[in-house]
Amino acid sequence: MLRHRLRRPAALGFVALLTLAALLPACSDGPVGKDGWLRGDTQAKLDTVAKHLRGTDLAMIEIDHRYHELWWAGVDENWEYAEYQLEKIEYALRNALERRPKRAESAKVFLSTMPAFRQPVLNRDAEVFRGIYSQMTALCNACHELEVLGHMWVEPPTERMSSIHRKPVAPPAESEQ
Repeated sequence: MLRHRLRRPAALGFVALLTLAALLPACSDGPVGKDGWLRGDTQAKLDTVAKHLRGTDLAMIEIDHRYHELWWAGVDENWEYAEYQLEKIEYALRNALERRPKRAESAKVFLSTMPAFRQPVLNRDAEVFRGIYSQMTALCNACHELEVLGHMWVEPPTERMSSIHRKPVAPPAESEQ
């Protein structure tokens, strides 16, 4: 349960660090950040931000969150939200692999399967979505095994942790019934 409570703050911190990294080249060589924690010339600041972004571990926190959201989007048949989550999963993974290219080979099959993951979402097919989600889960676990991270076993969520749901469809007016 604690893992779920930490997910959002960690993802928000990750986004904040990315924003900071984008702004750094415009900064002077003086300290920046709250209380001036980021010091040195531009290169030293970039090195510090890179250290905070790390390799794939922070990206996996985001991917895990989006993996859960993708499941509930499919359950709700909220296909636009499901497509959004798939896009962000792929984006986060590609960015992580840019930071940690030695992991790219293990993720190759997962990334090459993204079009198949999208198909049931685009077709709005809940039954096929459930099957493809199982395949996605299996590929996550296979990648973890290849990276000697089999102790990080992935399973579909059993509890909804987000407040995002499909927008309710208004019931027909009495005159239409």
